[in-house]
Amino acid sequence: IEMQELVNALQDPRGAMAAYEAAIAENDDGGVVAASPEEAKQALAAIHKQLTGLKHTTAHWFQKMDTSRDGKVSRAELKQGLSEMGCDISASNLKAVMAFLDEDESGQVSLKELQKGMNAAARAAAEASGKAEVASTGPARNAHEALIQINAALNSGTQLIFGLRVDGARSFFRAIDKDKSGALDRAEVARGIKRLGIQATDTVLDEVVAAIDANASGLIEMQELV
Repeated sequence: IEMQELVNALQDPRGAMAAYEAAIAENDDGGVVAASPEEAKQALAAIHKQLTGLKHTTAHWFQKMDTSRDGKVSRAELKQGLSEMGCDISASNLKAVMAFLDEDESGQVSLKELQKGMNAAARAAAEASGKAEVASTGPARNAHEALIQINAALNSGTQLIFGLRVDGARSFFRAIDKDKSGALDRAEVARGIKRLGIQATDTVLDEVVAAIDANASGLIEMQELV
């Protein structure tokens, strides 16, 4: 117990007990057994599809759900956010989704965790369906669309960036790694995407970096991009 926690509790005993009881309720799942990770990914892919249809970014949805404004989304906040979006999800799937997203096992989900999990689920759904994803035209509405557009541009074999021909992830990485550091920062990724003729807002660009940056270092290494 830290000093400020003790002071706050003594100054407002009723508030302290209310917060404690709310935390107990949040963690009490009534013995619900979590669905499988595959079912969690399927649920997230469906949520991703619904967000895309509503033209909402993951970041926008996260900010709307984070009613406590602590930069984290609890299971209760996620459940409420899904309900407001008209997305029906079972208790077992909700528990599985939280476990899938919550990489640091904090009991809550950060924006970066949500972005990464949503995009991973959408990619897995596309691969499982065996369907080639068609790149949309116009500005990318989310990271998933931006990544599809990037792949389409690279696979066209017609791209030149800073005088270098790029025809895949490796050549793209080398072309935009201007300082030859072996890692890409946000500015380098932004320049590379722009050179490919892809339009993306700052929010979508942040989601792209978060989706690729597996170790959450803030930089993208070759293996993460490939």
